Amino acid sequence: MGLYATVTAEVTCPRCGAASPGEWQFHFGGVGDLPIYRVGDLIRWDEIQRSNQCFGSPDMAAVVAIGYLADDMWCASCKHPHALVNVLIRAGRIEQVTFRSFEPWVPETLIVGPALS
Repeated sequence: MGLYATVTAEVTCPRCGAASPGEWQFHFGGVGDLPIYRVGDLIRWDEIQRSNQCFGSPDMAAVVAIGYLADDMWCASCKHPHALVNVLIRAGRIEQVTFRSFEPWVPETLIVGPALS
């Protein structure tokens, strides 16, 4: 089983328009201690010094990490069972979490964006 970070965020369902809370697992930063984040938190990298349980790099200026639903069901209103989100990380801080798709899985884990000016 892989190690993942988790972000707790409310995301709007495009199917019914309801904002539903969820826990989304993503693979970026130090993941060895299974960190739990909220929007606005800084990504932890402290494990770089002591292990290989980090993914990505703190030098990445803008990253979209793909977040997978950690719960059994996402939308409390329309009861959709799964969704993927984009976890936007800019300058090492989780900036926003937005709906990506209703797919259960995609092959990507990160989409690296342009450098910040």
